[in-house]
Amino acid sequence: MSAKPFRSITVIDQLDWKLPTPRPFGRDAKGDFAVNHVVDNPEQSRFELIVDGITAFAGYRLEGGRIAFTHTEVPPELEGQGVGSALIKGALDEVRTRRLRVDPLCSFVRHYVETHAAVQDLVA
Repeated sequence: MSAKPFRSITVIDQLDWKLPTPRPFGRDAKGDFAVNHVVDNPEQSRFELIVDGITAFAGYRLEGGRIAFTHTEVPPELEGQGVGSALIKGALDEVRTRRLRVDPLCSFVRHYVETHAAVQDLVA
């Protein structure tokens, strides 16, 4: 029986070579959630962020020059990924451009405002 010839194998160092990471809808080039994808849906009185085809939203009530955030919902598939924070950041950016005051009735929005000094001036 004759021995089969040995094939040479090229080993690629994992630190030098990586497959590109796919970027689902709603994420920017770094893989972070793009807050510019947060949109106002006034017909349903909510701001929305669509990630991987799934919608997270923050419900609100407009009262004159005030916006009261009443409820934030992030589907279980998106929990723990920063989707809620990206949603609220984008919503508050839009609120600032409209020069509205914020009434954070929703506990998630209230916590976000309390822990982000840059938006605390929006609170009514």
